[in-house]
Amino acid sequence: MHTAGPYPDRLTRLLPHLDWVGLDVKGRGEEFDRICGRPGIWQLHARSLGILLDSGLSFECRTTIHWKDFKLADVERLAMTLADCGVRHYALQVARGGQCLDASYSQPVTHAPSKTRLNALVNRLEPHFDRLELRQ
Repeated sequence: MHTAGPYPDRLTRLLPHLDWVGLDVKGRGEEFDRICGRPGIWQLHARSLGILLDSGLSFECRTTIHWKDFKLADVERLAMTLADCGVRHYALQVARGGQCLDASYSQPVTHAPSKTRLNALVNRLEPHFDRLELRQ
């Protein structure tokens, strides 16, 4: 199952029927709310993450990174927060601007980090996860 975790009670009911979950992580705390446009959603997501961590079920957290919403330091803080919570499988997915419904997200971002800097970040983060993937 793929989810952003907005319905932790539903997730709890579904767990016995699942063998894997992909959990979208939009950001940290209020940044999560801003990115997804729903106030208060990050608390529900945090509950869903806790449920998955306690369940023993195989799951992956992943963050789609649009450089309009993130700086490299934001990605690092988010990844380390997840690692500190016990997340073992994490994927960073670089957004493709051409596939964005919001026209402002289709425009080039001037402060996007180079591939070299992004790869260096992944190398620093890898020891904190059993599996860390960069999807470009």
